[in-house]
Amino acid sequence: MACGNQHMLLLTNIGTVYGMGDNRYGQLGRPSEMLRIRSLEKLEVPNACSIRQIACGAHHSIIVDEARTAYGCGEGRYGAVGHASQNNSYEVVPVAIGIQKIACGARHTLAINEYGRAYGWGDCSHGQLGLA
Repeated sequence: MACGNQHMLLLTNIGTVYGMGDNRYGQLGRPSEMLRIRSLEKLEVPNACSIRQIACGAHHSIIVDEARTAYGCGEGRYGAVGHASQNNSYEVVPVAIGIQKIACGARHTLAINEYGRAYGWGDCSHGQLGLA
C-alpha cells in the first residue's frame, strides 16, 4: 500500500494495482473528469508485466513492473511524474527502464536502477534530489 496527499494505491499479491481517492491531477491514472474515486478501481498500466512496486507522492504515482519499467501518472507541474512535461498525466505512461526501487516525496521521485545508480526527478527546491 502507498499513500499520497489524498489518494492511495494498493498492490495485490498477484501484481495488480488498485487506487482510490483524489484524481484531480490524474494521480490514479483515470480521465480528468473523474475527480474522485470513492471505491477501489484497477489501474490500467499499458504493456506492463506484473506490477512489483508502487509509490505515491502528494499528487503523483509511480509504478514499477517485473520488467523493471517505471510508469507514472499525476501532477506534471514539478516534473515528479518523469514524463518530460509540465502537463498532468491522466493516464499511466512509461517514464524509465531498468528500475529496481522507487520512492516518492511530495513533489519528487527517486529511483535506483539495476546497477545500483540513484536517479531523481521533480522538485529540487530544498535539495531533495541531492543536487548541489
